[in-house]
Amino acid sequence: MPELPLIAATSWLLMTLAGLGLPFAMALTGRRPQPHTGYAAVVALALMSGLLIDHGLGLATRGLAAQNAAAWAGLLFGAGGLALLWRTWRSQPASASHGREYWGAILAAALIVILTLAIYAAPLMQWDARSIWFFHGKVIFFDGGLKPSPFWSNHAYDWSHKDYPDLIPMLSARAAAFAGVWNEYAPKGALVPMAAASILALLALARGPAFVFLILTSIATLGPSLWDGYMDGWLALCGTIAALGIAVWAETGERAALALAAAALGVALCLKNEGQLLALVILPALVAAVAKRHNLRLMDLAMLAAAAPFVLWLGVKANLGVHGYLESAGVAHRALAVATDLPELTYRLSFLAENAAQNTHLFAALAAYLAVGLCVGFPRSSLLFGLSAALYAGGLIVVYLGTPLEFAWQVRTSLDRVVMTPTLLFLGGLSTMIPDIISALRQTASPQVS
Repeated sequence: MPELPLIAATSWLLMTLAGLGLPFAMALTGRRPQPHTGYAAVVALALMSGLLIDHGLGLATRGLAAQNAAAWAGLLFGAGGLALLWRTWRSQPASASHGREYWGAILAAALIVILTLAIYAAPLMQWDARSIWFFHGKVIFFDGGLKPSPFWSNHAYDWSHKDYPDLIPMLSARAAAFAGVWNEYAPKGALVPMAAASILALLALARGPAFVFLILTSIATLGPSLWDGYMDGWLALCGTIAALGIAVWAETGERAALALAAAALGVALCLKNEGQLLALVILPALVAAVAKRHNLRLMDLAMLAAAAPFVLWLGVKANLGVHGYLESAGVAHRALAVATDLPELTYRLSFLAENAAQNTHLFAALAAYLAVGLCVGFPRSSLLFGLSAALYAGGLIVVYLGTPLEFAWQVRTSLDRVVMTPTLLFLGGLSTMIPDIISALRQTASPQVS
């Protein structure tokens, strides 16, 4: 049955990736997780770290053999480490938080299964998915790794954006290799670890109603991009997890939250070129959090290793001789020229605003964020989200103003996807206000005592 290889490949990827990252995750979080983030943070961090370690090995060796060999070590680490975590969890006395973790884990597992079924339910059909990430994955699959080959040197394939980071392409090649075939379904297994890591990270960082709100709004905002092979939805989720992790760390000091933020940014850098913009706009939030906590340790510098695969990719990309049109087209110079041309600037900004209003949820998310904030106040964590979202949207405007491509065409074909990130960031900021909303509603409902 064709389902059996897909189930086996999916289980293999999840276990081996979690195993690869588990020693690193447990070193940062400890065997007994901290009160706020719980055990979900350990598993989410293990998966994200495993994704980065696996990708780094593939980039460093340029072949799939090292990743396949490391997978066996990951299998052993994963089986032993998860058994240890389960035993530790079972040995804890029953408590309210223990029960919440149990039901939270059940809900997260159900969501992961549902999203996995959605991922495998349809073949690769969308243009960018087939022509960029999974096309690169097909090349890597048949080349046996990310090696110099006619594909990378042939300028006839430049339309496929060969400069895009290759985390998902390399992972899709490994999923297909384990399943034993490249087709329109097996490579999509690369999205399942992303789904599991993202859902568990949200479960770890967002409490109760906030988690439910983020899950529902993520599905509503990102929709098919979570299963059709586009990377924009996953980039938006990584940005939200990073901002939420920084906010939780600033509030509680739990390093598991900061580690999740670093890992999410590391994954984002390896998903799309926009990951660089995301890391840049999250930086002010991180600086503000560090200024509040003042308790970084030497061990925390290990989190910088999350950026190592991206640094390796820069070297691989230079060796392959590929570059993107935004890297050499003078985007800033073009944007400045448009900014000084008032009629053209007015046209472009109005066109962007009109398309965003008609085809995205950006303005609705912004309006909800501002309306609720003005009613209950803006917590520090919500301001971190709002600042990151505004800076990201501003960066996108600069890119669109300076694009060397036909402006209207590029807006129509990409704006609805790229604004998912600031939209979800605004909604993430709204989720941090939920405790204040509930408190305000309780005060309104309670009888006045004279």
